[in-house]
Amino acid sequence: MVIGIDVAMRSDVRPMWRLLTESFVLWNNNFADYSVFAERVFRSPGNGWIFLAAHDDDQFAGFAVVKPNQNLGRETMPESIWGELLYVAVPADRRGQGVGAALISAAEQLLLESGRLAIMACLDGGSVKLYARLGWAVGDHNEWILFPDYYTGRHGHQAWGHPADALYPRWAWKSLDPHRPVKAWTMPAGQKPPLAKLKAELLRQSTYQPMGPV
Repeated sequence: MVIGIDVAMRSDVRPMWRLLTESFVLWNNNFADYSVFAERVFRSPGNGWIFLAAHDDDQFAGFAVVKPNQNLGRETMPESIWGELLYVAVPADRRGQGVGAALISAAEQLLLESGRLAIMACLDGGSVKLYARLGWAVGDHNEWILFPDYYTGRHGHQAWGHPADALYPRWAWKSLDPHRPVKAWTMPAGQKPPLAKLKAELLRQSTYQPMGPV
């Protein structure tokens, strides 16, 4: 079996939507209407998301959604060194055949080629072992993720924090470029951030400029 991964085509939209409405409660609320979902796919990646589709012998086998710039929507901020893997979905009859791993690996490569240095994702309990096997660090249940970003010019640096989602309660992340490693931390809500570690990480990131593709 040879699994091919590419940017989703129009013929992928309906099977993606069907799988989405079967798999994700949150997305059911946002994209219960097929036309709304199709519009989102057709105006991506210009709207900031990239839909990747997996095929085996020209048959649809799953999809992933990638957000190449973590600062998307923060109009006053420059591009982040972080990208996000928003969703991975594989039909039940195709699971255990390497499709999910292939989609995750394709998302990692896409972000690295886009100049990102790290990737993050919010997981449910069933996918933890897969991500760990692929070299991702996985936080504990319901912890925040803290990920520092360094910027040149007037923006300086930021340390962003995100809580885990109720349905996907574990954060996971992975550094993508061994020559420019990036760190993140997870911590319980209310805990003081590791300021010394954040400062050291930001100083290290400052030596990576410019942040463009390798």
